[in-house]
Amino acid sequence: MRHCCISNDPPILCVIPYALPDVQQALELLAWIIELGGCKRHDCLLIVSAKVEDPTRNLMLDLATRAFARAFQLSTPGNLPDERWPIGPNWMFQTAMNWVCLTASRPATPFWWNEPDCIPLCEGWLDFIEQEYYCAGKPFMGAVVKGVTVGIVAIPDSVNGCAVYPPDTARRFAKIPLNATTEAWDILAGPLTVPEAHNAKCYQYFWGEPGLAPTFRERHEKGEPKNVFTLEQLRHDSVVFHRNKDSTLIPLLRARREGEAKIVHVVECHEPMDDRTRRAMASWEPLQSDDWRTIGVWKYPRNSKSIGDERALPMLRDLLQIGMGACTKDNDIVCLTNGDNLLHVTLPDMLAAAMKDVPAICSFRLNVTSIPRMNTDPKALMRIGKPDFGRDLFAFRRWWLVKNWELIPDMFLGEWEWDIIMALLIRRSNGVPIGDKSALNCGDSRSELPLGYVLHEVHERKWMSQAALTMPAKWHNQRAAKEWYKAQGMERFYTLI
Repeated sequence: MRHCCISNDPPILCVIPYALPDVQQALELLAWIIELGGCKRHDCLLIVSAKVEDPTRNLMLDLATRAFARAFQLSTPGNLPDERWPIGPNWMFQTAMNWVCLTASRPATPFWWNEPDCIPLCEGWLDFIEQEYYCAGKPFMGAVVKGVTVGIVAIPDSVNGCAVYPPDTARRFAKIPLNATTEAWDILAGPLTVPEAHNAKCYQYFWGEPGLAPTFRERHEKGEPKNVFTLEQLRHDSVVFHRNKDSTLIPLLRARREGEAKIVHVVECHEPMDDRTRRAMASWEPLQSDDWRTIGVWKYPRNSKSIGDERALPMLRDLLQIGMGACTKDNDIVCLTNGDNLLHVTLPDMLAAAMKDVPAICSFRLNVTSIPRMNTDPKALMRIGKPDFGRDLFAFRRWWLVKNWELIPDMFLGEWEWDIIMALLIRRSNGVPIGDKSALNCGDSRSELPLGYVLHEVHERKWMSQAALTMPAKWHNQRAAKEWYKAQGMERFYTLI
């Protein structure tokens, strides 16, 4: 059991830095912090590289706002020609230090520097760090690392960078060259920090060896590399582990605490509504329960009118983000469908069963000319409906969306290409071989639901009319798809209008 004294001192600030290569792991870290219940006594400062684009920054700030009492985001002053270690991290630390210690944005407090590969292990982790820090009564707290000699170069004792720093760090570090290009700030500051540091008991630190960073597996196996850890090797008195750069620790921690998942059904809605859409919406009503919640999105954060389209089509990422925001656990499911899809009454049970072994799945639709009873056996519906190449349902564990966010294209719904890309992402994630585009005509049980759970009442395909072929949203999606396929080495899937 962990024991810490109670302090009336101000809550420490959590600083999370991330550069372009860190985005995925930083997203996973924040999602995990939310799943652990957040840190609602503490503020968070995100330090972001100037090279990270606005949609990613916005998502990071949204997650941090959910995880902490307040969240701030600060960019490094401009692009470095080279943001690799150590100059990139040095500059990020200096940016954070100056903001915390030298600005009036908030009262100066101690701050905990949490890199994306430093993983919280339990609920209340930041409170335990804070309590041990104030109990220790020293300016710095972290993992004290013994110095080594490499060749003829002596590296001094130091406090690893993931540590608690005092509110006057800027004054204490005034003579440390934080713009150094050959040494990291924690090494440079070692002679200053080590004599005034508490060696944290709640912090399990293991750097590993060059090329052998710690990795986690469910169990040990004969002949495995020496850098393999299991959860049993985590100390019972530790609340964070550093470092885990390959994102193998959080899934194991999550599996250990996983509960029953809820399904958040998110769907774009718009006026005018016709009878066909009303019939579709009526089919959703029997699904509503404690385990299934439909969110109809009528007002979109962004729409295609902003690029000159006469229609107000929403963005895929925006609807997914709304669904993610409605989740209460990282294991919850975000289910995206069209506004005119008829949904079978047993769809929630089918989704839960199909996603026991995979984190993402999709479904073809069956086209129907008349509305059947939506409690009819799905196999019977297959005989009266006509299969369609289009996929109208996509479902994802929330943590999968966070992990793959940078791979999800920023495209408009209501136009083509985005659904094919998402189907490819799901197949690749689920280990389904990807051949050519013709392979997508056939369902695969690892990535597609059986037919009969998602239906679509046929209607005139206005989005395929000659006039619609020149719409700005269609060409936006075409350009985005071409770039995505090229980046993924999948140019064979690209189809020009």
